[in-house]
Amino acid sequence: MNDTLGVNSATHVPSQSRPADPAGELSAAALFYAEEWHWQVSLGTWLEMSEDGARRCSCATDGCPTPGAHPARRNWKS
Repeated sequence: MNDTLGVNSATHVPSQSRPADPAGELSAAALFYAEEWHWQVSLGTWLEMSEDGARRCSCATDGCPTPGAHPARRNWKS
């Protein structure tokens, strides 16, 4: 049995175009908020994958207590 509930054809879903440079839009939005709210911006660390597959902090400190989640420089406030 092949019953439909008043559907004669499939609905066409229009394709969605993506921005050519989404990172550029994100950067522009981040800059806008930093300027608008007078937020200070500092370079931070990130997670890296080592050759053995472990995640490590980009600061290269063995046993970093907050890997990928702290300012990249110690004197970041100055």
